[in-house]
Amino acid sequence: MKRQFILKRLIFQGVLQVIMLSSFCTSWAQKPDSLFNTSYTVTTESRYIWRGIDCGGPSTNISADIGWRGIHMEFFAGVNLQQTDYQELDLSLYYEWHDIYLGFTDYWCSADNPSWFRFRMPTTGHTIEAFAGYDFGPLYVSWCTHVAGQDINSADRRQWSSYLELTSADLEWANLCWQASLGIVPWQTEYYDVDGLSVNNVSLRIAKEIVRTDHMSLPVFMQLTANPADEKLYCIVGMTLNL
Repeated sequence: MKRQFILKRLIFQGVLQVIMLSSFCTSWAQKPDSLFNTSYTVTTESRYIWRGIDCGGPSTNISADIGWRGIHMEFFAGVNLQQTDYQELDLSLYYEWHDIYLGFTDYWCSADNPSWFRFRMPTTGHTIEAFAGYDFGPLYVSWCTHVAGQDINSADRRQWSSYLELTSADLEWANLCWQASLGIVPWQTEYYDVDGLSVNNVSLRIAKEIVRTDHMSLPVFMQLTANPADEKLYCIVGMTLNL
């Protein structure tokens, strides 16, 4: 009962953060700018699972995407509501052309190194990833490979850790929004903790919009994520504010 009370309190704190951040983001989102396309999201969820990896308990994150003539810059910042010293900051630069996406992402996590300004191996907290994707309409396919940063194995060799993901388009059924995804690690890597070709992410997300206006939407969601390679199953609940 005590753990349930703590979890409810953490989720409630996350909801308050969403409301506070939304008031800040809305003031930016409502500023007209014909040169740039912008979008903002604020998400609070009961557990942070990324590519089948358990990254911790209740969390809140905010992301912003700024686009200009197919060139996009995306910022992602996340905090763990149980571990206040845990932070994540990701920066992406990519180009979109006829449903083709090419770019790079810099992932940084304070748990790997609390100094954002340290870039040398083996103590850096940064991981640089190159990615390419194509949107087929009903299915989005992406390939990601680490090209620099914290991707060195115990033998001090670069692993070129890679990840293939297939994500379905949103399907509206029974007044709910359904989305499925499948993630595959093609070869051995200590980063994803696999010994070879592995399926490490099978997810199904069900969302329901509880608020929708011309400038924002607020869906709540439940997600089941299985990591067959690690024999783990996670159930996540949360809400996302889209601006």
